[in-house]
Amino acid sequence: MSHFKKFTPEETDLIVSLAYRAGYWISHVEDLDKTKRDDKWEAAAMDKAIRRIARQHLRGSFAGEVMTKVDKGRIHWTSWQVKAKEPHVLGDIQKAKDIILKHLSKKELKNYKQVLWYMGLVVAQAFGEDEDPDQEMHFNNVMKGIKEALFPAKLAATPENMSTNEKEALKKLRAALKG
Repeated sequence: MSHFKKFTPEETDLIVSLAYRAGYWISHVEDLDKTKRDDKWEAAAMDKAIRRIARQHLRGSFAGEVMTKVDKGRIHWTSWQVKAKEPHVLGDIQKAKDIILKHLSKKELKNYKQVLWYMGLVVAQAFGEDEDPDQEMHFNNVMKGIKEALFPAKLAATPENMSTNEKEALKKLRAALKG
């Protein structure tokens, strides 16, 4: 049975789009002329993460279902980008958490929050504006441990392979997820 039978279409759209919008927001905190080339790297990292989570995630889990819907909902990505700014994403996190807790278990909420965190983290690590000048992305290291990285006991601290703006955005994302 689909977890989404418990949600209204509006709730489903909020929950599913937020998994995409969190990554998209983080990918655009560095929208400067000198960082335009990282947009392609970050978009590719996000796309790869969405596909892998959707395919490799535990069957029947809510978080896996969310990412499958994100992957299959590519036609909506452009419209989701409109609400991928910081105030929308951070504000919608609490709404999504409340909706999920109303209908599902705390474990399902925890897994969903880990997916949102993971999407932001993968995108932020995809290019590394401050470090890694030879483009040796740390993304492969992240993807290697995808199953372990998705559900650690606690939300991990931000790694060093990212800009100051990305670190600040990830701190805000983590605070919203924990709040």
